[in-house]
Amino acid sequence: MKRLIGLAFAALFVFTANAQEGHLKYTIDIQGDDPQVEMMKSFFTDATMEIFYSEDFSRVDTKMGSMMNTTMITDLKKEETLTLMSGMMGKIATRSTLDELSAEEGEEEAEEEVDLDIELIDESKEIAGLNCKKAILTTEEGQELEMWYTEDIQISDKRGLNMANQKGVPGFPVEFSMQQGPMIMAFSLTEYNKKIKGKDLFDMTIPEGYVEKSAEELKQMGQGR
Repeated sequence: MKRLIGLAFAALFVFTANAQEGHLKYTIDIQGDDPQVEMMKSFFTDATMEIFYSEDFSRVDTKMGSMMNTTMITDLKKEETLTLMSGMMGKIATRSTLDELSAEEGEEEAEEEVDLDIELIDESKEIAGLNCKKAILTTEEGQELEMWYTEDIQISDKRGLNMANQKGVPGFPVEFSMQQGPMIMAFSLTEYNKKIKGKDLFDMTIPEGYVEKSAEELKQMGQGR
């Protein structure tokens, strides 16, 4: 359960784009030959991640099949976030500040720091209407992960950005993978729109039926305490 919570939070981007708005939708494919991964694949059917952003807000919806759904809404001016999680643990809401999230991400990165060798490849293709270039990320163990990125989406403030803030990659990732033990989560951008519909997407009111917990309480739940 700790790993699932970690994956859900790792898939949540927090970012801002000056005087811009947009919507991106990714599919998430669970890969891996390990028997345990094969058993879990059915739980992640139709997994997706959607990003909505404006000048003052961002929202990320991560749907991990029947395992967990997560929404993070960020007020970039107030530097506050609302995270909504629903799944095996019930419906939980938690509020945080960007400073608190940055501190937590820093601790996780220090604990699970991965040294990657990055090679920018002279290849390009169009993905969801965006001009994209290729990079190869090689781990210390020699495993190669392919990434496609675009410079068509410019992000000026990357506070809270986790897996999309890869040092050495000069653009925003549109196809990439994350490894968690024997399981690989492959993200692929399928839709990109420069406009979003529905300003209520950024409503930070906790919906009915959610139980509010502190970030510390949530962390303890993930650790099985």
